[in-house]
Amino acid sequence: MNRKYVTESLLLRMRSLIFGIEDGIISIWGLVLGVSVGSHDSFIVILAGLAGAIPAALSMAAGDYLSSKSQREVQESKIAKIKNNIRKDKQVVLESLRRNYLHEGFTSKEINPWMLRLSKNNKLLLRKYEEEHGISPENFDNPLKNALTILLAFLVGSLIPLVPFFLLEIKTAQIISLFMAVITLFIVGAVKTKFTEKVWWKSGLEMLSIGLLAGVIGFAIGKVLGG
Repeated sequence: MNRKYVTESLLLRMRSLIFGIEDGIISIWGLVLGVSVGSHDSFIVILAGLAGAIPAALSMAAGDYLSSKSQREVQESKIAKIKNNIRKDKQVVLESLRRNYLHEGFTSKEINPWMLRLSKNNKLLLRKYEEEHGISPENFDNPLKNALTILLAFLVGSLIPLVPFFLLEIKTAQIISLFMAVITLFIVGAVKTKFTEKVWWKSGLEMLSIGLLAGVIGFAIGKVLGG
């Protein structure tokens, strides 16, 4: 396994972790805050938080699994088609590659020795054709790993605003939950810029604003319904 693939795979896992944690915090924080304000009962808050977090995490994991699996099946279908084309009419595939190389600025004199080599090596021909069309089995997502990453990340994120209610009386837990959610959301938003290439503090504030909106809505619902 080459170093480039390992790096890309780790980045994909990190991205899934970050987005899973982000969704977990935002989804459950509003719920927890609303229920705590409306019920004033830590047990009910914990029950509601877990009842919201576990099905949501499973749903996200299932959705990610099916999405990754479908994408992988499409890519595998393309590779199977390329293999079939090489087996049935190699010249069509070679000509397609030749046109791509010419379009990139290579001359026929430069291309001919390379095309001759490709015509004698089907495995090499397949790999180069895949590269030209952005297909590589090494970079295929692993649907199960993706799903488990999202599942665990969402659960971790959802526990951040929920844990204080296990340990503290409800009013103190509300304050600590607020601080934990705010700090974590800003950090997650800032770290996310590794993948989005935005300004880190702007991304952190943006993520924090979205989380605060969820918290305010949860608080308002709890106040209205809970009196």
